[in-house]
Order: sequence, then structure tokens, then C-alpha cells
Amino acid sequence: MSSRCLYVLVDHVVYRSNDAGASWGELLGRDPERFSFEALSGAPTACGGAVYASAEGQRGLSVRRLDDAGGLVEQRLSGSGTVLDLGEDRLLFVSAFDLRQRSDDGGQSWWTAGISLELADVASSPARAGLVFAATGSSTYRSDDGGGSWQIGAQYPGRFMGDLYPNPHDAEVVYARSQSGESSPWSFVSTDGGATFHDWPVPTAAAPEIPLAFAASPTGSVTVATYGGVYTTSDAGRHFSTLLTSTLGIATAAIGGGEPPAVFAAIYGPNNTHELRASSDGGTTWTSTDPGTGVWCLVAHPTDPNVAFACVGINGSDDAGLMRTLDGGGSWSRIPAPGGESPLILRVDPSPPHAVYALTETLSPMRSSQALYRSDDQGDTWQQLAEPPPLTYSFDIAAQPDGKRRVLGQTGAQYELFE
Repeated sequence: MSSRCLYVLVDHVVYRSNDAGASWGELLGRDPERFSFEALSGAPTACGGAVYASAEGQRGLSVRRLDDAGGLVEQRLSGSGTVLDLGEDRLLFVSAFDLRQRSDDGGQSWWTAGISLELADVASSPARAGLVFAATGSSTYRSDDGGGSWQIGAQYPGRFMGDLYPNPHDAEVVYARSQSGESSPWSFVSTDGGATFHDWPVPTAAAPEIPLAFAASPTGSVTVATYGGVYTTSDAGRHFSTLLTSTLGIATAAIGGGEPPAVFAAIYGPNNTHELRASSDGGTTWTSTDPGTGVWCLVAHPTDPNVAFACVGINGSDDAGLMRTLDGGGSWSRIPAPGGESPLILRVDPSPPHAVYALTETLSPMRSSQALYRSDDQGDTWQQLAEPPPLTYSFDIAAQPDGKRRVLGQTGAQYELFE
């Protein structure tokens, strides 16, 4: 059996080793316009045969086939993403915001091989078991079997639909938000189960703001927190009433699922001060506290208006960690941080007993590592679960009796967490 080759890029020259790095030989000179060279992962690469590699440059991504003599055939790909070598001249291109494409002739021709959920945001619908939505920039997808199969929903070129919020009381209604695009507004709504979306400006079409959180009540009203304030509508978005405004700007916000909903907002402060606003009566009255540090994530309890969590500080800093309120935002206190880190993703299970899940990431000069934790006592203690899939990007808990927990990797691979 032939040994596996090693490849390395130094300046603009690619070198190869046939003996596990003991010696190296020059393979080819790289185009100076290309920024990278990477042998494709997937099928074993045997020395003495052809190897596929990808390169990123000013003109986009390309895949290259190199023979043993250093001969080069290049095929350009549309968009960015990841290319995998499946062996026997078969390649799989996982686009960041498009479909999966497959080639059986070394990249000379491509055909659609399925949907790509790379860098997607997934959200389960509490209104129907097994209904899951996903957003990947300008495309949305829908699954009716818990993620087993997907169908293409709305295509929205020019927008970046990064987050979806299914209405918990109506399976056909989905709210969406964007933080970038060719033009505002940055909020949308679908009333046909994600097949189409239309603009849904908050609070007005003349002055739309970027949403941070949505919550729909059983009575039909919808509460929306944005970078500029908190608003509510009782007529499907035709008119919004103002519950809170901030000229300083809201960093992050969370809205509970009760009626009336509890609302929490972290506000920027002058001279590096910080403020946490909270309302347990749907925004009629507000309390204000100073957490003493920056808050970059807020998570509200799904049923208890008195409980919420706040991610504070930056990992590696002295103030990094987790805070909790048990009195509706009247006061906040530090609780043990899972793994000693400020969570990367924090979720509360919508089903009793409402376990809290935290995904953490530890950065080091050599590599980063992720860990998944669960707390059964609202954050007083944490236990580490199985190691999460590599490069976990999104974590979703189905709001159904089956309580499925879905983990989405950065390359679009789906996993289910079993405990």
C-alpha cells in the first residue's frame, strides 16, 4: 500500500513529501493571485497518483487536479464553500449559501446533489411536530420530518436572512431578520410556511430597524426588539406601538414566551457603562440595573418571566462569564460559567423541566475546542455532555414532547444529540 503524501505551501511554491515529512520536493509554483492551496480532505491521497486541491483567490474558489509530474488542470467554481474528494475523480462542492454540487469527472462538469445547510440557522416550529426551518443567507428551506429531508423555500437574492423565528401558535407563520443586504428593511414575514417572504418593516417603513428578537402571543400580538427599541403590533404589523426606545442602542435582547411576555434588553452606555432593562408585564413598566460589564447575549426562560440569563465579557478576560436574574431583572448575580467560559450558544429547553444548554469554545494559539454542557438546576451546576461535532455552528431544541436536540455543523452536516 502506498504511503500518504503531505503537501505544504511556502510563499508561492507547493512542496510534497513522500516520506511523512522527512524530505520535501518542489511540486509546482502557485499563481501569486491565489491566496491558499489545500489538498482536499476525503479520500486517501496516495503518493504517485493524482491529487485534488482547492485554492482561493481574487476570482473566487477553484479546484485543481495535479498529476505526479506536477501537471495542472484548474476548474473555477461559482461562489465560496468547501470541496471534498470522494475518490475516483468524484468531487463534492458544498457551497456556503447554495446547493450541494457533485462532479464525477474531476470537476469538468457538475450536477445538483442536494441542499447545503453550511452556515445555516435552524429553528424548530413549536406549532407542529417535526417542522423545522433553515436559513442560509438568500435561501430558506423547510423540513416536515425533523430534518430528515428538506425542500427549498423562499429565495431572496440581495438579502442575508440569518435568523428565523417560527410563530409558536401558527405553523404557517415565520418571521425572519437580516443584518445586511442591498437595502432595508431588515425584517420579513412568511404566511405560507416559508414558501415566500415579504418585507415586514419594524416599526415603520420610513424608519425600519434591525430586529434582535421576536415573540408571538396566543392572542395574535407580536413583540419585536430591535437595535433601537421594543415594539408591539396587534394587527400583523400594519401598526406598531412603542414600548421602549434607546438613543444609545440596544446590544442584545430576549423575549419570553409568557402572556404578557417578559422582555430583557442590554443597552449601550456612555463612557463604557452598561444597563440592563427588564419588563415582566410586556413592556408596560421597566426596571433598570447595571451589570457592571458588557452583555452580548440574553436568553429568557420560556415560561417563567422572572428568570433570564446573560452572557457577559469576552472569553479570556476577567469579567467573562454568565449572569442570571430570578426576579424579572430587578437584580442580576453571577452563576458558575460552564467550563469557566462565557457560552458561545445558550439555549433553554422549552419543555419541562427546562434544562439549560451551553456550547463553549476555548481558543488557544494552536487550536480551538468546543464543549457542550447541560444544567438541570437553572445554571447552579453544569455537567459536560458528549463532545459536540466539529465546528458546531447552530444548536436547536425542538419545542415538542419528543424534545429532539439538533446540532448543525459549520459545513452543513446535521446531528442529533442523545443523552
